[in-house]
Amino acid sequence: MKQFEQAMAEEKRYVADRLNGIDTSLRERLTQYGYNTLEEYFSEKKAHQFAEWKPEVHRINVETLAQDLENAIGNLDYGIYMPISDGLYAFHGTDEIDRELCKKMGVHVIDLNYQGGTIIGSADDFSIEILYPPTVGISGRDIINKIAEIIGEHVNGVSIAGNDILVNGEKVMGSMERMVGNCHVWAAQISFGEYDEVIEKICNKKSAKKPSRINSNLLTKDKLEQEVLKWLRKV
Repeated sequence: MKQFEQAMAEEKRYVADRLNGIDTSLRERLTQYGYNTLEEYFSEKKAHQFAEWKPEVHRINVETLAQDLENAIGNLDYGIYMPISDGLYAFHGTDEIDRELCKKMGVHVIDLNYQGGTIIGSADDFSIEILYPPTVGISGRDIINKIAEIIGEHVNGVSIAGNDILVNGEKVMGSMERMVGNCHVWAAQISFGEYDEVIEKICNKKSAKKPSRINSNLLTKDKLEQEVLKWLRKV
């Protein structure tokens, strides 16, 4: 029978011993608590850490999103951040963008300084930014896999390509992640609206993947948001 709490305490003793120059084997020490491999123990530890995390949801105006996220990262205000908008916006990374044209078209540019291109969105889309400490047992890949699983329960042809989610080979979600000090930042935009004309006009660099959107007749934005938050918040 596995004794998880005792195994965690043993891991702390192991770390202290190593710092004191005592050479020992964590795997061997954990066998007395029912763990035959380190993979088995760390997998359970990861699940435990994620289960203990209870993030708050913050809904913030898209016009102040960049500054609010910067403040949250600096203050280590971990949680889920979701922008509110009544118009078009553009998440901007490192690729060039026609800012003057954006202004004329009423597209609010949000500089997030990630490595990559521009993502167009509006209130029709599901946008989420997750800030969490390294101790939370979850990775960007875990989040992508889970969202793809949720979408796949309603839509056929779902696949993952790098940090993107595709439906029938076309991109419906783009995501980014980075570490800033002790804050892990993961953000994504899942498209439900149609912006082909806007993208063609303001984005100087053509995307390698054809942009597309989720059919709201199969899965609505509200339903997807509900399922993702339910998973993240365990409620």
